[in-house]
Amino acid sequence: MQNGEFLGDLNFSSFSNSSVSDGEFHPRGLVFARDRRTLYVTLFNEPTGYPLGGWVLSYDIVTGRVHVIASNDPSAPPSSGCAADLNAPDGVTIGRDQNLYVIGRANPNDPNATDKVLVLNPTTGGCRPLINLDQPGAQQPSYAQSLLFGPGGLLYLPIRGGGTDTGGVRAYDIYAHPVTYTLFVQPQQIGGEPADWWWLTFGKTDPTTLTYSP
Repeated sequence: MQNGEFLGDLNFSSFSNSSVSDGEFHPRGLVFARDRRTLYVTLFNEPTGYPLGGWVLSYDIVTGRVHVIASNDPSAPPSSGCAADLNAPDGVTIGRDQNLYVIGRANPNDPNATDKVLVLNPTTGGCRPLINLDQPGAQQPSYAQSLLFGPGGLLYLPIRGGGTDTGGVRAYDIYAHPVTYTLFVQPQQIGGEPADWWWLTFGKTDPTTLTYSP
């Protein structure tokens, strides 16, 4: 899109028609790498698969090449990384380490599963869980739809769900050991109900790469 003129769409047919895919293509999160040529996409099968399954793809806007970086594997053991946690991946952003930070939803068939932030190496596909957004077995779990690096190099997540932080924004120090967070925005209510935040940005956030320039 340029000056309101539609320039065309991106061809993901090689993925949708492959044995890796189930024929569906429902992108959720989008972010360009710093080369502004590689587009990273999270997606899952909304009609029949939610909240199970999902993929993270890269798309070369020059060659049209589609590459599957990672996909969900519900039978994967914890020692294999985070393939079993890549459920309904949503928000995605890039850290200063050039890794992808992705929201993964809890498996509803596992009472001990939690919503997580996953760290994904876009070159090797290696993945590891970084943050549990709630405790296993929580009756009113907290989760997030989006995430973004911002002031202080912190990772910011608007919190949804039914936990005590719902309607607030957490700011995580991902370099602390263990990872810690503070409430950047205290829980808010709208019309007597917890605010249901989805996405966020900062005034100095690059809308293409989602990088933050202090």
